[in-house]
Amino acid sequence: MIRGDLSATGTAEIFFKTFDLYDRYRNEATGPLSFRQVDGAGQAYVLTILNNFLNNPEIVAGGRNQPVVAKFEIEGNPDPVTGKTFQIDRLAA
Repeated sequence: MIRGDLSATGTAEIFFKTFDLYDRYRNEATGPLSFRQVDGAGQAYVLTILNNFLNNPEIVAGGRNQPVVAKFEIEGNPDPVTGKTFQIDRLAA
């Protein structure tokens, strides 16, 4: 295995079905963040930042007592147990 360094940062807009759900994550929550991509052959890849840190939330749409779309800055930090930052899983077509 070749070892190296990875800096995982960016922004994400996330939909929350309720304001209460948004409220749980707006206080700089940490945990895995996954998203799925499908290639032209129908193979799916799940990309996961293992210890994602959501910070600096900004509500883009919605608000109290309604669904919310919020923009977050994301920062991928090494997992405290494994030391790994990023994982790719390939799923069969």
